[in-house]
Amino acid sequence: MIENGKVNRLTDIMEGKAKSIFANANEVVEFIRKDFSMRSFDRELKRVIKERALLMDITEDALIKRLKVELSGQNVYNWLNDRTVAGRNSVIKIAFVLKMDAKEAQDFLMRGCWHDAFYMRDYKDIIYIFYLDKKLGYKLGYKNAKAMIDKYAYLDKQNPDLEKQSVGQKKGMSGRRITEQLSSQYEEVVSTEEKLDIFLKNNEAYFGSFRRKAYEKFLKMYNLLKGKDDVDAFAEDIITDAEICQRILVNIPSIKGANVVTNEILKKIAENTIQQSGLSEIINKKNIKKTGRIPQVSRKILILIWVVIYGSSPHFEDYSEIQDVFEECIAILNFDLLEECGMPVLDFRNPFDWLIFNAMYYCHFAGENEDADMEERVRLIMDELFKNGTAEEDMALGEDDD
Repeated sequence: MIENGKVNRLTDIMEGKAKSIFANANEVVEFIRKDFSMRSFDRELKRVIKERALLMDITEDALIKRLKVELSGQNVYNWLNDRTVAGRNSVIKIAFVLKMDAKEAQDFLMRGCWHDAFYMRDYKDIIYIFYLDKKLGYKLGYKNAKAMIDKYAYLDKQNPDLEKQSVGQKKGMSGRRITEQLSSQYEEVVSTEEKLDIFLKNNEAYFGSFRRKAYEKFLKMYNLLKGKDDVDAFAEDIITDAEICQRILVNIPSIKGANVVTNEILKKIAENTIQQSGLSEIINKKNIKKTGRIPQVSRKILILIWVVIYGSSPHFEDYSEIQDVFEECIAILNFDLLEECGMPVLDFRNPFDWLIFNAMYYCHFAGENEDADMEERVRLIMDELFKNGTAEEDMALGEDDD
């Protein structure tokens, strides 16, 4: 993502602060509440509007007017004035209006808005990719995409269970890497709407909105917590699902229902966490009654369960320098966990990510704190941030419902 000098300086400052050793949780909370420079959606939207206006050879005002016509004036006003954050579907709609191609749209989704990347097992994303690359704009491109998405809406609730499929029996679909093979086949054969339609029909058994890689990563770490790989474990030593969920939550309240979080930064930290009742639905892939879909494993849950498992005194014997160890831990989170699941990498300007950076540095890479527990550090900070499960500030920030 291209950033101007001021934004770069802010990112550098936040990185420096993340590598600071705050004496206690109260100091971290004070910094987050008063001095945190969060990457805001309104600035990202204004940045891409400016860039696209130059490329499209029109004025920024004219481009904003187009956005208001296609996505409603109230939505655009709220986004540009930092009143709400655009959801994933709305960001994709914006990309169509701004005539981005699929790669540009994905960069905007992930780096500018912290949404997940396009997924080649989700038929909707494949359709978006096709029509974005045509650069037809909103009226033709998005509306044609929406029409084809509606045609294949029955695929939305699917969860192909590859372990129970004869994957190798279908031409062009041998082996276990279905996502990669779908991507390769798409690149080779899809050049027209007719061929896109054929591609979707021929491979419909493999599509669904459920992201398997994130689930597989989560389940592997969940099994480690449950001790399922420990043949010597006693029944009384096995941690319950309720205990696992409580550890993963690290005292972050639900932002739904009674516990209303109104502060912009605290809301960003609290969103997309899991209620205790939802853990069994994720583990057993049970459909949510309201939507009929299987609950997804979110980016935040993946990071938090990693903290629970690996956040207590990790050992990297091949490294002698503290900074090398710190960078290796970041690389593990970014490349082995997040990028593999099509999720944005850690960002010093994301308050939740910043907390993870800071707790990691404090607990393991500051000499005298080498025996500290990262999970406990994050829990202490959350206790201070969300006293009584609510925030006392009065600044509200929402996310549109698309």
